[in-house]
Amino acid sequence: MKRLLLCLCAALSIYMAGCRADDVRDSSKETNISAKSEQTEETSSKTEKQDEISFGYIANGSGEMNVYNYDGDTIEVPFSFTALNKTGHDIGFLVFIDGKLQRYTVKYSDGTISDETMMQKFYCDGKGKQQFSFEILPNTGKKGDKLGIYVCAIVYPSFKPKNAEQPSYQYYGSLSQVVPQQVTFNADVPKEEIKYIETKDGLKLTEDITKYIEYFSAKSVQEALENNTYVNLYQKSLDENKIYSEDGKVTLHLQLYGGVDGIYNTTIFVNNQPITIDGADFIKTEMKANKMAECEITLDLDNLDELNTIYAVSVPADNAYLDYAPVTKTNSVLMINK
Repeated sequence: MKRLLLCLCAALSIYMAGCRADDVRDSSKETNISAKSEQTEETSSKTEKQDEISFGYIANGSGEMNVYNYDGDTIEVPFSFTALNKTGHDIGFLVFIDGKLQRYTVKYSDGTISDETMMQKFYCDGKGKQQFSFEILPNTGKKGDKLGIYVCAIVYPSFKPKNAEQPSYQYYGSLSQVVPQQVTFNADVPKEEIKYIETKDGLKLTEDITKYIEYFSAKSVQEALENNTYVNLYQKSLDENKIYSEDGKVTLHLQLYGGVDGIYNTTIFVNNQPITIDGADFIKTEMKANKMAECEITLDLDNLDELNTIYAVSVPADNAYLDYAPVTKTNSVLMINK
């Protein structure tokens, strides 16, 4: 567990180093991922696979922020994806506007259009660069609004451990993103009821969290919190790698903390599909620097498999995209349904 978290923290540190506030508006920058799967008893006899991919906006040529327009239909976001190696893995894309998950279709270069989805998957087939457009059906925005848009990629979202005895996801399920851009609304979006619940905000960091940060970070707690946001989703303890549900029911704890102020919206995913919590679409948090927010949630899900993947994604809302506030994801965790 320690090795996995350190790898993910290192990847986040590298990405943050390449996306400071002074280059946030440069839409020409792509995100690159090059990662190997860990050798386990199950895979040690096989050839090691390596994913090498890049993705990003098709830039407007100015070297500045892309601005997309909503005129009453869809928001078109030209995009590209490159897979250098044929691994058979997939990459799933999520799109958020003002911190809210969006429905979209994909318009491919040959004119074909995908089914509507909230996570379209592309396969690492080694065929090189693909160009397409996200055709987004926004669920938020009114005339005159200027809202941030985040496009995020989940690495190999289809991966699931084969059994409860080997619950590790390795680096699979990690999140990468390109710098946020902007949507200008020239018309009102048709009203769609979006519900949310709220965390308890402004709480003191617990001793468990400070010990957790100290264990996994070479920095002091204060240094680790500075300009960062962390999200935890767990059942009994912060370091667990399995969650147990019974007939689809499970009670979990959500925590957010860091060194930033602002609004964050958290969506819970099970098997890469967003789920509702007591009828709510997401959980809203008003982050306060060096403080914690938390809530207890109970999920009641139908048609679960025995082995399932669960994770949470927390996305900045309001004007945080102008300062490049990053999206944060929990580790993917195996949820075992009894």
